[in-house]
Amino acid sequence: MGDSPANTADLCREMEALAVLLKQMSMHLDQLAQTTEPQSKISSTELDKLKKRFRTVTGSLVVFMIGATVAPALLIARSPVSPRLYLICMAMLAGFGGSSMAALRSALDRRANGFEDSNGDQWPDPFHAKERFSEAMSFWFIVRPFFGIPMGALAYWVIAGNLIGCASAVEISPLKILFAAFVAGLFAKTIIEILLKTVKEVFHVEA
Repeated sequence: MGDSPANTADLCREMEALAVLLKQMSMHLDQLAQTTEPQSKISSTELDKLKKRFRTVTGSLVVFMIGATVAPALLIARSPVSPRLYLICMAMLAGFGGSSMAALRSALDRRANGFEDSNGDQWPDPFHAKERFSEAMSFWFIVRPFFGIPMGALAYWVIAGNLIGCASAVEISPLKILFAAFVAGLFAKTIIEILLKTVKEVFHVEA
């Protein structure tokens, strides 16, 4: 027995109403997705500026590392008038190279996570807080290698002062000095924090 014309018309109206409802729900879901999708607030101009600054910082750090590597080799090749003075200079240069490598690694790690502008806006994936390369950090990356200079000198005096078992200053190997100074520069930030903590705990002072 077939459906009456009235029933067929009602069914058509219900299907049309259902189609309209589904269309409205689809539009609402699209709008919701657009509002929740991570959007970067960093302008293209600011992003280009950060990328340029990153290239400047990394290029400077590479030059620092090359210079700190070549200079000790030139010092070793020469016949020093004052062996102690040359060893100290070598140690400071090696520490400078170690800190340059640490700064370069940190800058590359931050660059791998993206960029952050002066307003705190991040790109890409702004909904996940990460350590990113920023203009404020670029100054720290350039200055950080210089922390390795006193750390390299400290490494020399630790070895020359027979604090780790060297028999005498005569037996001090330039290669041992270079290695110890480079490691001290590489971990300069950590060593400084340990020294500050030790001074605070021993002498009860604020550094």
